[in-house]
Amino acid sequence: MPLSTAAGPALHPRLRLWVLRLILGLHLDIHYISDAGFIHKRFAAEIGYPLTSQEQPDPEGLTTQDYSASLQIFKRWLAQAEAECQLDQGFPILRANLDRMASVIGLGEVELAILEFIVVLGNHCILNRVLSSSDIMRYDPRPEVSVLSVALLLPEAVIRHSLGSDGILSQSGLLTINYGEASSFQVGSSESMFQMPGVDLAFKLYSQVLEPADILQDMISPGRSASLSLDDYAHIGDILQVLHPYLAHAIKTRRQGVNIFIHGQPGTGKTELVRTLAQVLGGTLYEVAHEDSRGMPLGIKSRLQAAQAAQFILKEPRVLLMFDEVEEIFKPAQESSHSGTAHANKAWVNRMLEQNAIPTVWISNTQQGMDPAFTRRFDLVFELDVPPRAQRARILKAHSQGLLQEEQIERIARHAALAPAVVARAASVIGCVAGEVGSASVGPAFERLLNNTLKAQGHDRIADARSGQLLGRYDARWVNSDLDLEVLAAGIQQSKGARVCLYGPSGTGKTAWARWLSEKLERPLLVKRGSDLLGRYLGESERNIAAAFAEAQADQAVLLIDEIDSFLAQRHDTAPQWHYSMVNEMLTQIEGFDGVLVATTNLIRHLDQAALRRFDLKLKLDYLRAEQALALFSDCCDALGLGRPAADDAEAVRRMRQLTPGDFAAVQRQHHFQPVRDAAGLVASLKQGCELKNIGSSERIGFL
Repeated sequence: MPLSTAAGPALHPRLRLWVLRLILGLHLDIHYISDAGFIHKRFAAEIGYPLTSQEQPDPEGLTTQDYSASLQIFKRWLAQAEAECQLDQGFPILRANLDRMASVIGLGEVELAILEFIVVLGNHCILNRVLSSSDIMRYDPRPEVSVLSVALLLPEAVIRHSLGSDGILSQSGLLTINYGEASSFQVGSSESMFQMPGVDLAFKLYSQVLEPADILQDMISPGRSASLSLDDYAHIGDILQVLHPYLAHAIKTRRQGVNIFIHGQPGTGKTELVRTLAQVLGGTLYEVAHEDSRGMPLGIKSRLQAAQAAQFILKEPRVLLMFDEVEEIFKPAQESSHSGTAHANKAWVNRMLEQNAIPTVWISNTQQGMDPAFTRRFDLVFELDVPPRAQRARILKAHSQGLLQEEQIERIARHAALAPAVVARAASVIGCVAGEVGSASVGPAFERLLNNTLKAQGHDRIADARSGQLLGRYDARWVNSDLDLEVLAAGIQQSKGARVCLYGPSGTGKTAWARWLSEKLERPLLVKRGSDLLGRYLGESERNIAAAFAEAQADQAVLLIDEIDSFLAQRHDTAPQWHYSMVNEMLTQIEGFDGVLVATTNLIRHLDQAALRRFDLKLKLDYLRAEQALALFSDCCDALGLGRPAADDAEAVRRMRQLTPGDFAAVQRQHHFQPVRDAAGLVASLKQGCELKNIGSSERIGFL
């Protein structure tokens, strides 16, 4: 057994008493008596009861003593310790802290005695050493009850009642029992039988004079000031019409069991919304911390305990509690390795949701896998999306405070993942350094900050001003189609809605036509690609698809789904179930969409027949006709400063069968780093592009 290596200062009388009670009550005396029948001298010195000369072995170790004689010494020590404790005042700082907690939380004498023992256990290793010498964890079904009953001389039934789920210790979150996974009694360890919120709470209660509100200072922190206003959340105005007055009523009347659940993708402004609401309501916001005083992450169970304890300890008026990043807490039990999840403590969490005294807002990045038993206990559950484009533009304009040009605001606002909080933080930084940066550099610097954050969140960067342009403008003359595209655009503008599938070879201008159409209709363009819609988890793709159509509807945007064959390929018997589900969701959304939808594909033959029937118009954009190719060739020579092309060069272009506007755009981009010297060089680049299209094909190179 572990022994003290040196005698330390005299033990506190109550600590000595608990040590002796545990040794005799749990029959641990055998660990403190040598094979010769003598009590270990170092242990006797440690507890402050030195042995007499008759009670010690001789220096040579030749004498022995009857075991029962040493046992009698232990019993004599215990009687002496009991007598000494009659006059003992306990642990002054700890007792004062516990008395203050008792007045706030309503702790009884039994609960106070239990907490006193556990806090002392967390601060004195001798108690841990005594308990670690026992196999009580292995043979006793309720070792915590036995230990407390022996140490405190209280009936097991009384201890069991105080530790029960209906007891104030459990309900307040101050103490929970780690059933099933405990391997020690070492307070502060995740494997301890006794779990208190935070690893330092036992130490602070023992050594520092605390007010009740200070008890949770490392686990519950005052909320930060809001950087947004409710105007920045105009896109959820219908929800705020209920949420705002409901929270105001709950705070004013101290309504019990008020819980709000907000979910949505990271960066949509969920946390800022709660801070903004608290500020508007004139309330004090507290947030459940993510890490302890040492900077170490707080475990799930510790955070739940802290949130529960806050309900009893935070007694000031007009309080609101925010519990962020709770997705791990509500994960299905089979998906989480944590014993502290709500599923593992279902009854306890359900009671908390029904009886919490402080209105609490729970925030998660997802609602996936959440048990309906939890969901129905929330008063309001809603998803917070990124604001629609018009709202994003208003937020940019308000927060940039004249730092951005109108063109830049409109362009940045097109980014569908741009959240209010991201804009506000970037504006705050640029506002501090605008004088040093210079007016000409403010706009680009602002955009760089936004792009850095978007990249860190896993999103695409903001498209630059030249993105998608061909020779500086779009011209429908360079699109080879059987229909008059100007007339088609006018018809769509009049009807307000259309579902168009554009197909044809790559580079024929399908995506560019959708951009041109959105400008003609004076509507924003919402572009969605496979990477935007395809999710990693079951059901995520379907949610992304539904969200894309909802966003287009809210923004009155032209919805462009590039390469829709990624979603609507022909179904077959061997296709996985998730593929069927995704296709069905896409078909349902297309059929129910009354806005303007443009879908593009290079593989029309691969599309599901049911999908093709959902489109009002299937329009092919083909390779350029000879006269179109010549006109675009001439314009390109002018744009690149190559002069008038020779007749031979024009004839070479006329004979190319597979030219597209995209080929000319590629040469234009190449010109920035590998300049084209003359018209012949342009012809050579175009010819090379055509040849590459036929690699692996049985067709001959595209010349007449």
